[in-house]
Amino acid sequence: NTSDGTVSVIDGTTNAVTTTISVPGAPAAVAVNPATNTVYVNNYAGAGTVVVINGATNTVTTAIPANGSVWGLTVDTATNAIFAPDGFDDTVSVFDGGTNALVTTLSVGDSPSGLAVNPTTHTVYVANNADGTVSVIRQALPPVVTTAPAKPAIVVARVGGADRSATAIAVSPAPFPAASAGAVVLASGTNYPDALVGVPLARAKNAPLLLTTGAALPDDTLGELTRVLPVGGTVYLLGDLTAIPASVTTQLTSLGYHVTRIGGADRYRTAVAV
Repeated sequence: NTSDGTVSVIDGTTNAVTTTISVPGAPAAVAVNPATNTVYVNNYAGAGTVVVINGATNTVTTAIPANGSVWGLTVDTATNAIFAPDGFDDTVSVFDGGTNALVTTLSVGDSPSGLAVNPTTHTVYVANNADGTVSVIRQALPPVVTTAPAKPAIVVARVGGADRSATAIAVSPAPFPAASAGAVVLASGTNYPDALVGVPLARAKNAPLLLTTGAALPDDTLGELTRVLPVGGTVYLLGDLTAIPASVTTQLTSLGYHVTRIGGADRYRTAVAV
């Protein structure tokens, strides 16, 4: 209300005036930022100010000095920037709605009055009354800063034993709780080729790969075998009798396990057989 220096607040549901706010100067234009619940009113008279009203309490919080007379108002809700034209000096003042401070003044056409903003493109359109033009203002937006996700901490854990057989036993418990293995794959612990080619077999049979030496299974290897594989399960022996002797087959059979030997005359034939 320009003549009496007030802003009327109307309930949009009942279409009734709920309160009247006194503001300094001669208000003629109003703009609202619903994101911050802030109302901006121009003071057309005198030096010109932009009056800021708290939309929650309907009270005036401050009046921002403008560069000159304020003929209109619009708010970019996305950037919280307020634009106010001055038809006397052909400029548009830009205010920061966060700090309530004048940011810059832009020269436009002759006698700017009406404004509209596209909050998606942050483009402001200014109608210049005297020369029949529209000035287009494109806001300079701050760069988008992308924070890279924090790299997960690297955890190093060592799994091993005093020798290769002990390392094989140490690897077994994590993937294989007690009595959970589908089988056990046994390879010679004196050389690596049979154990190497036995890895995919162990994976296919859901089996740990353990190592053995000598005429009988070492006690610790036997202990792990009996822990993971119930009696009646299958133990695969890799290699011929020079790799794992027949006495190991007899030992395992006497304990109630089924024994299947996969091997050939040398490491190459054993690999093919596996």
